[in-house]
Amino acid sequence: MTCLKAAAGRYGIKTNSTAVPNRARKLIKAMTLRQPLSVAKHVLVVDDDAAVRKSIKFALELEGFEVRDFSSAEELLIQESIPPRSCLVVDYYMPEMNGLELVAKLRERDSALPVVLITGSDDNLRNRAAALGVIMVDKPMLGAPLLNAVRSAFGGEATSS
Repeated sequence: MTCLKAAAGRYGIKTNSTAVPNRARKLIKAMTLRQPLSVAKHVLVVDDDAAVRKSIKFALELEGFEVRDFSSAEELLIQESIPPRSCLVVDYYMPEMNGLELVAKLRERDSALPVVLITGSDDNLRNRAAALGVIMVDKPMLGAPLLNAVRSAFGGEATSS
């Protein structure tokens, strides 16, 4: 149980929570059953809100995804390489460059990276996102909509954990 509590504490879960053992077991399973890097599914999370990034990263890691997070579009754009089997989860409203502007920059670089845009409900924005081939998930992201969108971006393939 100490190992489980340590794993839970690493991700900011209160150890007095009754959900800790189940969440920690899922985390340990995800960490020990990782796919080799050549076939692992990477999710790149870009959001200027650290709490949102942390929660998205935690939820996706529990499902067996390899997750890298970035606090801005610029931070992602300076990366020399993006893992081959990747999906981008990006917030629309960020300072300096919004999520769709980031997608446009990536497309200019010939990146066909599948994208999930997270934002509030907005039909005009939804149409613009669809024109770029972007899946849109409305905030708040309660339940499984984000996870389903990420799986869809990977062609509906399940992870190995």
